[in-house]
Amino acid sequence: MKYLILVTILLSAKFVLANSFQCHNLFAEAVEPLNPRTGEINYKVFGGEHSETIVMIPGLDSAMQTFFNVTRPLAQKYRVVVLDQRGHGQSVEKGDNYSSEVLARDVKVLLDHLSVQKAHVLGHSMGARTAARLALMYPDVVKSLIIEDMELISRGSGSLEKYSDEIAQMRALPKKFASRAELIASLTPLFGDEAESLSYRRARENTDGSIELLFRPHVSVIYGVQGNVENLLTPARDIKAPILVMVANPKKGTAVSANGLRAFERLPQAKIQKFENAGHVIHRSDEAKFLETLADFIEKNK
Repeated sequence: MKYLILVTILLSAKFVLANSFQCHNLFAEAVEPLNPRTGEINYKVFGGEHSETIVMIPGLDSAMQTFFNVTRPLAQKYRVVVLDQRGHGQSVEKGDNYSSEVLARDVKVLLDHLSVQKAHVLGHSMGARTAARLALMYPDVVKSLIIEDMELISRGSGSLEKYSDEIAQMRALPKKFASRAELIASLTPLFGDEAESLSYRRARENTDGSIELLFRPHVSVIYGVQGNVENLLTPARDIKAPILVMVANPKKGTAVSANGLRAFERLPQAKIQKFENAGHVIHRSDEAKFLETLADFIEKNK
């Protein structure tokens, strides 16, 4: 199976809406939250002297580094907490349950560890679904919710069975490779022509010349299926916090479908801000407007 495996999973904007979902046993595994005290959650704090806290949650196949271009300017005024979600970046992989509830509990445990009682919570892409679930589960913690280019309606199919062979192959991949050529050769059977690009975008070169993957391909598949099948729109009507929805330009790439946008328009507590010059990663493709919009929203909702 080539890169098409993850075209439908990793690139969540490509998911096709379905009328019904078979979720049986998708989230059957009970897992404990990750423990930040033992290093299971990788996180960084910037601007620790400030009282207003922003928590930034990256999405599928991503890590905290995606936000590093905006953490410094934000930290001039806010305490900024960035993290790697379970099974991503340097946070540990534990179990095969990547539902929004499990991921939201991880974030809450981290906030407790940092003694953060209230925060403005931003999630990019699939991380926004974690952020929305956090607002539902812990309404007294989330002062405001920022959804960066993601929708809350159900997306895709709820079955992992058709990916079982590919998941097994991906689990067998080592995390470190002797060379980039070895990494590309290992990824090509699964990702086809995208393997070389992934070897640069989703891997890092160590001082000894070895190449280390910055994502776990099988986690991306499992999380992609589990995270997208959930319908968060109906419960989102009960979110008490004000919501800012950032939407990228469809011509430049967005994860918000027309149906998803109409759904947000029906949420009375949601403000929608469109970014005509931005693609899916708004905080990088239109950094200045992202920072201005975010700061304005937070100042109005302290």
